[in-house]
Amino acid sequence: PKLLLIFLLGSQNISFAACFIQAFFFIFLGAAGFIFIAVVSLDRYMAICKPLHYLAIMNLRICFFLITACFASGFTLITGLMVKVSQLSFCGPHVIPHFFCDLSLLAHLSFSDTKSVEMLAFFLTLCILLTFLIIIIFTKSNII
Repeated sequence: PKLLLIFLLGSQNISFAACFIQAFFFIFLGAAGFIFIAVVSLDRYMAICKPLHYLAIMNLRICFFLITACFASGFTLITGLMVKVSQLSFCGPHVIPHFFCDLSLLAHLSFSDTKSVEMLAFFLTLCILLTFLIIIIFTKSNII
């Protein structure tokens, strides 16, 4: 919606609060989407490699649980990082001259030390990528 407003009005500024919300949803949905890809990969592994057990294990309740777990784990992992970013000290006009916000732009606006936020973001990214990439590689290699 903000991008459509920018195209209509021609203004490329975004407020600090809107940038914070946009960064949260971008990172949250990215993490949840990557976790969801790992769950789908695990589902395909079960369907192809263990077809007789698939219907006994995968039912509608388990599917809803897995989808909920993807979004809940993404929310849980990202909320701590965003709380850490919100505790930084910010000053200035709180207007960002971009139409897209991410964590680096928010950290750039802060005049306090952002090393702990950068390390936490790196650690979370590494954990999410490696953990679920190993699951994806394991399931795909067993399918092949």
